[in-house]
Amino acid sequence: MDRVLRPHPNNGTPTQQRLPWTWASLAPKPTEAPERVALAISERLSRPEHLTCLGVADHLKGYVCHCRIATPGSKPLHVIGVYAPEELSTRKAIQKYCHAALIKAGKPGEHVIIAGDFNAVAHAGERSTGKLDTADKVHAGFLRDTGFAPICKPGARDRTYTQTQNGRGTHHSRIDDILLSPSAHASLKAHSQQRPRETAYESVTECGGLFDHKPLHARLPTGALKVYAATPPAPQYAPEPDAPRTWNDVVLPVARPRLDAAKRRMEAELTGETADLLAKLSTASDAIQAAVDAIQDPSGQTDVAATLEALRLNEAIAAINVEALAEDLQGALNKGLGLLLGECELKKPRTGKLHPNRSLSKKLRTLIREQTSAKDRLSRLSNQQGAAQPCNEAEDAGTGSNSNDPEQNAPELPPSLTGDPGRHAGSNGGPGRSRRARR
Repeated sequence: MDRVLRPHPNNGTPTQQRLPWTWASLAPKPTEAPERVALAISERLSRPEHLTCLGVADHLKGYVCHCRIATPGSKPLHVIGVYAPEELSTRKAIQKYCHAALIKAGKPGEHVIIAGDFNAVAHAGERSTGKLDTADKVHAGFLRDTGFAPICKPGARDRTYTQTQNGRGTHHSRIDDILLSPSAHASLKAHSQQRPRETAYESVTECGGLFDHKPLHARLPTGALKVYAATPPAPQYAPEPDAPRTWNDVVLPVARPRLDAAKRRMEAELTGETADLLAKLSTASDAIQAAVDAIQDPSGQTDVAATLEALRLNEAIAAINVEALAEDLQGALNKGLGLLLGECELKKPRTGKLHPNRSLSKKLRTLIREQTSAKDRLSRLSNQQGAAQPCNEAEDAGTGSNSNDPEQNAPELPPSLTGDPGRHAGSNGGPGRSRRARR
């Protein structure tokens, strides 16, 4: 199994820089088997620690390319690209490899996807002739024995291959396909029931030109297969020791004390350079200012054309090298910017923790406040219920004693639990009134 090399833009020879997302299965001797199979994996899933390219036997190189994707928090996914020739021995060897890969991946519950040119159809209705040949029957047996199945039900799907003769299409078939393992189909079915809008589909694209095969595209919800992109590493804003600072490296806005310190450094280090620039420009600027004053004279007696011509022929202006002067001026400005950035505070390097944006932070703070308020209300309610429970028990006890013998004197309740203790002293109110009178 070899990685595909990136062609050099000048002479077309491959360089040492390898594509991290493209893998190819090449025959050991290309002259014997010109067939090649390649898999292109998105960079979101193909970091070296997350992508594994599994080697195949020499007799399958050029026919099978097998990669395993395992990003953090995802269920590992096996992607197998195949090219199945008409030769039955090679076809059966490819099917045997895919069946073994399915069994090995099924033990830990991993999904398998097979995609490529099978040179066989899954249903008689997917050939324009309506008849199955030997390769089709062998392919149907492979699907029946392993449980692999296309994304959509076979029978009336779009054709991907067109056989032409004398510039006219004579035969159409669906020999290119994408097959999913039984576990992947079960996950897609369960996911579509929970989220009907997130369904899997496939489509065939008309690419034009002289291609006999059409591109086949399929969309599989990542939530159903539980395959998620790897989180990119946090960017480090700390500049290199020798790299010049930029505005992205410093904390904004710049504090006033740092601005004052930058001004003092500029005055100390740039005064000489700016004085030289002003001296070079002073003679020319004086002549230009005099010409401007003459042209703007309200009397209108100045000959504008003659004044401009005299300005062009002025030796002080002609002696100035504008490009060199502009380069010196830009150098002074760059030096001043470097002095300013040198006094600014640098940003702290990223720690890898995710920081939400402003709107999300506001929502989070609101939820925290609501949670705190709910906890306070629950605590107050619990305290009120705890304080009211002894009162209820005491009232229940007093009511039970009076109901047993209403004619007898009831036991007195504590004064703290009743607002009128004399009310419980007698049955008809006489003793109660006398006790209140005595008090």
